Amino acid sequence: FSVNSFYNVLQTKDEQKTSSGKTVTIKLSNEGNLAGRNITIREDLSSVVSWLATPDTKPTSTKSSGGDISYFWVVDELAPGQSVNFVYRISYTPAYVIMAFLIVGAITLFVQMQKPRISKRILHSGPAQIGKEFTVTIGIRNPSRHTLKSAIVRDLIPPVMRLVAQHETLKPLVKKTVIGTEMIWKMGDLKPQEERIITYKLSPVMGILGTVSLPKAHLRYRDADENSVKIDSNYVELGEVVRERQNE
Repeated sequence: FSVNSFYNVLQTKDEQKTSSGKTVTIKLSNEGNLAGRNITIREDLSSVVSWLATPDTKPTSTKSSGGDISYFWVVDELAPGQSVNFVYRISYTPAYVIMAFLIVGAITLFVQMQKPRISKRILHSGPAQIGKEFTVTIGIRNPSRHTLKSAIVRDLIPPVMRLVAQHETLKPLVKKTVIGTEMIWKMGDLKPQEERIITYKLSPVMGILGTVSLPKAHLRYRDADENSVKIDSNYVELGEVVRERQNE
């Protein structure tokens, strides 16, 4: 008797999920009685998961386009009754790590935005000449959900400068010290989302070539747990940077 020849190569796909991703197995089986030759297996992965994929079975070739990737496995010959597996893995661990960094970053940013702040600015520019007045503003902001209790602001005017104007906002306690003129403002309690601005004017007691750096202002308060907290403002400079003239 005679047996009819027939070609029957089957391709199946199995996915095994794990805690950190999944393992994909593509199985090629020859269920016929004729050998299969030059069989190409193609697996397409979108850009969403392609960067998470790692092939355990090295592809014959790969093709990338716009973040998408295609794996190609070529089987030269598959004998009757023979099978072969092609395996790749998708690990979500990198995505989990990135997500964790994003969450930590968002929480850190939120916490930073909730912290009380004190900032210092000079409203006028120009050379620091005798008699010229410079306006200094100190901004205090409480973006937190808690009241800042018994808030006190301190600032120092260096000896090369003097206080020259009446205070348009809250009047400070003024003290003369060996390192300059200290000003103290008792702000009381600052409620959540409350913002206050302190303004004063100063003037050089001598002509200054270049710039003068003014000390940081300080804010001290008691938080919701009755802890004493101190935060500093930024440094500010007044005057003008002197640039050397180049010889023509």
